Amino acid sequence: MKRNIRKHFNTLINPFISLPDTPIIILGHQKSGTSAISRLFAERSGKTLTLDTPLLWEPHLGRLIKNRSEFKYWVTKHKRTFSKDIIKEPNLTYFYDEICHTYKSPKFIYVVRDPRSNIRSLLNRLKLKGNHSVNPDLSKVEDAWKPLFESSYEKDIHYVKAISERWISFVDCYLQNKDNMHLIKYENFVQDKQKCIDELCELFDFPKVSDITELLDVQFQPRGDRNISYQEFFGDNNLEKIETTCSDLMIKLGYR
Repeated sequence: MKRNIRKHFNTLINPFISLPDTPIIILGHQKSGTSAISRLFAERSGKTLTLDTPLLWEPHLGRLIKNRSEFKYWVTKHKRTFSKDIIKEPNLTYFYDEICHTYKSPKFIYVVRDPRSNIRSLLNRLKLKGNHSVNPDLSKVEDAWKPLFESSYEKDIHYVKAISERWISFVDCYLQNKDNMHLIKYENFVQDKQKCIDELCELFDFPKVSDITELLDVQFQPRGDRNISYQEFFGDNNLEKIETTCSDLMIKLGYR
């Protein structure tokens, strides 16, 4: 009953909501720091924020990837979610071209993280070990996370390689459109979060309306075990899978 009331209310107010001309779209792989950067940026600037949305998770994600012409309709239908000043959803990285055709002049931030650190954080989040020689049982993984382990190229792909290939596909989006994206390396962000956020406000001509000092060390996502080395977490074979698969783009982005 409550869901029907909410749906009816959203339908009534939707015609009075318009999509912004120049939203800030924050892209990047899951667990690359997009949540922390988005929250701090919105808080500092006093801007509205969409922080992840099930509207771009499964089963909607697969359908929209197969039928990209539906993207603009889907966003327009759900204007309440997609009308914020800042919109952060990692799966939007699949839809760069569609975003450019949906909004008049969208602006983009791309957040990247060393794939070894990124994948370790992801597996920690999902309570999966990184050193399995064969695929672990993924049946208990939430549906929203299962696309991480799928590949467009191989059937029954090893889970670590699947995430590595996904990292590559996301970074490719940045490299193909880097003239229209502001790059933030997660490693630089954690070195000086305040400076990074203030530079974003200046770059996009946003005011600095709130003191975010007390938020700088807040965990916006569950923290993984950063103390364990890549070697220990992945083992030799799985670490080699990441470094071999991602090596070219790691070098381009300064990850050795």
